[in-house]
Parts: sequence; C-alpha cells; structure tokens
Amino acid sequence: MIQTVGGKIIVMDGGTKDETNYLRGFLSGLGAEVEAWFVSHPHDDHIETLMNILKDPKDIKIRNIYHSRLTEDLMKLEGEKEYMVIKEFYRLLDGLKETKVV
Repeated sequence: MIQTVGGKIIVMDGGTKDETNYLRGFLSGLGAEVEAWFVSHPHDDHIETLMNILKDPKDIKIRNIYHSRLTEDLMKLEGEKEYMVIKEFYRLLDGLKETKVV
C-alpha cells in the first residue's frame, strides 16, 4: 500500500483471504477510499483480499482496478483450483458498477 503526498491510496495486490480484515482496517484508518488497486497477476495470494472486499465492501470504496486479464487458455494452465478462483475474480470485476476496471 502507498499513500501519495496528496493523500491518495494505492494498493498493489492485497493478499490472501486471511489478510482481509487487517487490510480493511488499515484502509478504513486512511479514509476508506482507494484511488487505484493494481493486480500484478490473479493468484489467490494476490487477489483474495480484493475479492472479499468487492463481495462485501462495507465502508471501502475503490475507484479504479488495474489488471491485465488472462486468456482462457492461460487460466486453464493454472490448475483447477486457481482456475476457479480466477473465474470468480473476473466475474466480480465484470459486475462492478462504480469501480472502473482497466
């Protein structure tokens, strides 16, 4: 997580589902608004916290999510468990209305 000189919050990846409450509390303490959330790649240890926040944002607002989407063929190379996590992640991203996904 980075806080800019102007107070904007930037998150890179985010962590596993077990880290959700920690990151949520940290973000809430900084104003609960994320300007940019970057996902380097969609493995569970990088996206599960973001997925949990997207499912139940509570007070967290995310303005922009940046990510290069994997092709279906690349997703299938990840193995069945990762494939299912990535599919759910993309389903969540595709359903966002107030967050811009780039």
